[in-house]
Amino acid sequence: MSTTRTGSGSNYASSDGIIAGDNLNAVHARILLELALSFSSNFNTIKGWFDTYDLGQVTIADK
Repeated sequence: MSTTRTGSGSNYASSDGIIAGDNLNAVHARILLELALSFSSNFNTIKGWFDTYDLGQVTIADK
């Protein structure tokens, strides 16, 4: 997980084994990572969730 704590911009750089935090601050990225790890340990799945969340494509189903 790679984020910035300075508030000076986004972090889009990711490489092998590193997920870019995009616009998330460090605290939010850590919470999302902990939540993701409670559901899966697959790197590509978790990276996909971060990509989806960062793009604002999360939808909540009606109850």
